[in-house]
Amino acid sequence: MKNKSFFKIFIALLMSVNVIAQNVPNYIPKNGLVCWLPFNGNANDESGNGNNGTVNGATLTSDRNGSGSNAYYFNGGSSIVYNYESLKKLVDNNKKFTVSIWFNRDASGNTSSGPTPNDRCLFSFDGTNSFPFKRVKASIGQSSQSSSFIAISRYNATTMGSIGDVGLVGKAENSKFITPNTWFNFIYVYDGLRFLLYLNGQLMEVSEYQSNIQYYGTTMSDNDQFIQSFVIGANNQNNLVKFYGKLDDVGVWNTALSQQEITALYTGTPTSGTLASTKVFLDAPSTVNENQEVEMSISTEALSQSDNVISFQTDLVYDASRFEYVSNDLTGTLNPTGSTVVNASQNGKLTISYMSQTALTNAGSLLKLKFKANKNLGQGIFSLADFMYNNTAIANTKSDTVTILDVTPPTAKIIYSQNPVRKGDTLLITVKFNEKMAVSPVPQLNLSGQNTMQNTNLTKVDDTTYTYLWEVEKGNGAVNVNLATGKDLGGNVIITTPTQNPSFTVLPTLFGDIDTNTFVRAYDAALALQYSVGLNPLPTMDPLPWSNWRMAVANVDTVGSVTANDASLILQHSAKLISSFPADAKKRGGDAPVATVTVKQEGNKLVFRAKGTLYAFNVFMKDNINLLGQPEVTNKNAMVATNINATTFNIGLASTTPFAENEPFLVIPILTSDNLQGTMDAVVNAQEKALAYGAVAGITTIDKEVIIVYPNPTKDVITINNTQGNTLRIVDAQGKEVYNALVTNAKTEIS
Repeated sequence: MKNKSFFKIFIALLMSVNVIAQNVPNYIPKNGLVCWLPFNGNANDESGNGNNGTVNGATLTSDRNGSGSNAYYFNGGSSIVYNYESLKKLVDNNKKFTVSIWFNRDASGNTSSGPTPNDRCLFSFDGTNSFPFKRVKASIGQSSQSSSFIAISRYNATTMGSIGDVGLVGKAENSKFITPNTWFNFIYVYDGLRFLLYLNGQLMEVSEYQSNIQYYGTTMSDNDQFIQSFVIGANNQNNLVKFYGKLDDVGVWNTALSQQEITALYTGTPTSGTLASTKVFLDAPSTVNENQEVEMSISTEALSQSDNVISFQTDLVYDASRFEYVSNDLTGTLNPTGSTVVNASQNGKLTISYMSQTALTNAGSLLKLKFKANKNLGQGIFSLADFMYNNTAIANTKSDTVTILDVTPPTAKIIYSQNPVRKGDTLLITVKFNEKMAVSPVPQLNLSGQNTMQNTNLTKVDDTTYTYLWEVEKGNGAVNVNLATGKDLGGNVIITTPTQNPSFTVLPTLFGDIDTNTFVRAYDAALALQYSVGLNPLPTMDPLPWSNWRMAVANVDTVGSVTANDASLILQHSAKLISSFPADAKKRGGDAPVATVTVKQEGNKLVFRAKGTLYAFNVFMKDNINLLGQPEVTNKNAMVATNINATTFNIGLASTTPFAENEPFLVIPILTSDNLQGTMDAVVNAQEKALAYGAVAGITTIDKEVIIVYPNPTKDVITINNTQGNTLRIVDAQGKEVYNALVTNAKTEIS
């Protein structure tokens, strides 16, 4: 029973709306319609606005279709007057308006004498005929047997006369001759800038005109000079400049009609300004942020009650690669009480149906829709297809676009080539952004905490990957990595804190702890000693050359590179003979003991002896490598490392106790009976030395530019400068030692 009641109401609604639709033909533009006067048995306004007229002497007659009592005949002494505010205000200042009228003039009467011969008024917006007055009128006339005119006149309040007959229908052109006893459609349009005169749908004349004249007033004075009425068939209410013939289908609009609408009025065909030509469009914001919802509206141009639109249906096609349908809503639409069904089963397409018991009227939103944007940046298109009002197809639809904007700041994770690190390490910091970055500005990073660095440009690897090489400074603790500047392709500035690994750790420097197990042991000394002679003691952990930080940890005496002296100090530390290194006190060389080493060929051996306090010794042979045998270390407490091959002869010794003075501590066999001559580099404790062996005529070159020896070749007296603190030993050509003494002065003379 409930369904039957609903359909009864629905049918009744359709019937009531159709009554109104019959009163205003479907070819009549509804937008801006002030009154529609079809003269169907009376002078009433059938637009629904109630602007009914008063008939003064005009009589009903047949219209252009032959239907009786559907037009009025004017006998030169009749008129129809309309006194309504909406009509009086219509021509004020430069307001847009349109008047359409059908006329059929008599063969006689329109050319008779009178106050204004050959000027018969079709309609007029009029005051009085007393001066001053204001008037806007349309009139026709015949100036000869073959020439006629139709014109618009506007009268000022203070001067008599036309501002200008702006439309003169071509005299002597039969095609434009206004034939008596023939129906014509005349339309007068003012668009705010121009008068446009149309005859039978054709534009006949255009004249520019603008005026700020006030034609409407709230009080009447000066002989009621303001517009008082809209008069059909006469110049004013006093029936001056009267019309002879039939008039019908008068329409007045408060807007300038288009050519399409004017054509429809003449042909009676709903080509424009009708339901079929109503524009339906999508109204959406131009942009939406990624991952946000966007609301758009299916909207319409003005609908009239007479259109009786109680339903619509359409397909809405959208970019499913960028948007996802969320919901629909009638709140805030032309009829929020209607019913809507949306079928969203097909990706990228909505099938929408709407119905209501109440006809849709006016312009506005029909339905609101929500979509959610994803991260696929760019423009998405929304369009309507197969739109219908009731059973009328609507071809004039307009699509819309929405561009998804990137508003999310880019983030980055950090990857370190190693972590933790130590002083002296070269750390590769890799920054991986979550999206492509703009070329400018260049992304930067800065460091804070145990290491610091101001904003510095990163090096680009690709659109999302950047790197930076950092030489680790001293420190003990965390170093924070922060990003700076840099934007993504959408112009969003990077988030400064990395999403992963925002810091790295700098381990404290424990000098002597070469293997990084937090202890200083004899093994560390052995590693240092092996490294000092060029061996590769950590081939997996840190192959040659060692990383900077390990070199710093091993170089405990802070002098030069890693030597046997460093190994000796580490060995002493492991035995707790010492509690710190020179490096701990930042003292270069620290308190390294003073010692000298001599080397002498004794028979078929090279014998090394020490004077002073010798804990460590490195020797790097330069000459006769293939003539030297396996070295022998006489100090059994010493650690020994050798690196001997076809091109290398390196030896390192380290001890926790001093080597015995003047006693051989190292012996190298000579594999030949010849007397050898040669040189070698040595490190005595922490001091670099150049040693020689065998008989050398003249002076042996010493690798110290500051040492000056003269004259050269030798004479009776040899002077040597800048050798203080060293043992000076001279041998003759037979290898016999002729001088051996510790030099204490800057200048030494030997005779």
